[in-house]
Amino acid sequence: MERLEDRDLVQLAVSGETWAFGRLAERYGGRIFGRIRRLVRQPDDAEDLVQEVFLLAFRRLGQLHDGSRFSPWLSRIAENTAREWHRRRMVQIRFEELLSKEWSRPHADESQAEREARMMVREAIRRLSGAHREVIEYHYFKGRSYGETAYQLGLEVNTVRSRLQKARQRIKKEMSEMTIAGNTYDLTAQDIQALYWATRFVSTDESRRILQGVCLDTGGRVVGCDGARLLLRTLEGTEDLEKQVILGPGFELPEPQHERATLSIRGKQAFLKAGGEDELVIPVLDVPYVNYEAVIPAKGGSFVRISAGELLQAVSLITEHLEPRHPAAGVWTYSPQVEVQISSEHQTLSLVTSRDLGYRAAKENAGKPVSNDDAPWAGVPYWRFTTSINGKVNLKDSPEPFRSSVNHSYLSDAVSGIESGGMQDIHFTDPMEGLLFTSCDYPDRKALVMPMRIE
Repeated sequence: MERLEDRDLVQLAVSGETWAFGRLAERYGGRIFGRIRRLVRQPDDAEDLVQEVFLLAFRRLGQLHDGSRFSPWLSRIAENTAREWHRRRMVQIRFEELLSKEWSRPHADESQAEREARMMVREAIRRLSGAHREVIEYHYFKGRSYGETAYQLGLEVNTVRSRLQKARQRIKKEMSEMTIAGNTYDLTAQDIQALYWATRFVSTDESRRILQGVCLDTGGRVVGCDGARLLLRTLEGTEDLEKQVILGPGFELPEPQHERATLSIRGKQAFLKAGGEDELVIPVLDVPYVNYEAVIPAKGGSFVRISAGELLQAVSLITEHLEPRHPAAGVWTYSPQVEVQISSEHQTLSLVTSRDLGYRAAKENAGKPVSNDDAPWAGVPYWRFTTSINGKVNLKDSPEPFRSSVNHSYLSDAVSGIESGGMQDIHFTDPMEGLLFTSCDYPDRKALVMPMRIE
């Protein structure tokens, strides 16, 4: 019998051929059992967890966009399932021991399950009311007796007992909810870099709260968008994410310097831990993200294939001819606008700026007559700067030459954000629609930049 590849079996299973998934389970059952057996002591527990892993995988199979990655995707489901089992066990151990673990600093031989349990207790305590958090602090963390706690806080002993009981019940409830809802993901250096770039694309406009967050979507996709530009990348470590998660608002990530990181999602918060750095606590937005797939144009039509390195050099070269040569004055403001020109005749992509490109009247003067005699460029001899690079151009559905004006900073981030390394394709049709940047080496990396509309 011909041996079908994982990609073929996944495709058949998704289309309804359940025998194909059975073949995958036979192929990887022993490997998954061995992986879980190293994490779980009892063979019976391991066998139960293996069944749970394959049941979860079957339910989520439609979220796996690349069937050839079934093996690592299944392994991550197994690891998360084992972690979930450990967390459930940790919640069941003596409550006072958990509290002491929470207050002590992490130690070198601390297991992943212990670290996650400590994080969960800390978050559960944070959610307590001030009065309940206060008695927990005095009794457990400062080691005070009921009587000493009552004296320090000016309360009756019975009141301290009552508050401690309610606080313990609340913490256990919160931890149980976090245990059910939580998951932990191991991120590679490439994942961390992609997450960093996604944070560069989010909005800073507080009125657009949802766009202030980074979207982690099923299938490992990560999205950053501010309404004028969008970045789509993938995270290998979150390929088994079951539902969409929005990290934010105001999620900022410093320039990555680590090879590995751990992202834990617990209810309304996420925790990012990289190397020896302090854990980054990130709020989670409980709202649906925008339909980003609807705004990403399909490939096809007109495109230009160019060197990413040469395009970045051109973007850098034109910088000194933007704001340094365009001072704002009076009612006039300036935005770093660049005209992208793509010529099929010359097989080139050019970036253009000129003396008066990018100026507009300030918002408070919108609709009022403005004289060009008072413009910053008045009396300045006309000048124009162009930098061009060679490429492969196909203007199938666009005019010759194609022209589109974009924000220079957004253009720079789009080229850099997909980290193609080699060649990039830019797809386009209409000058009033966006430019879609894709990596030739990594087709799942995309950036969309919308044109500027300056009157």
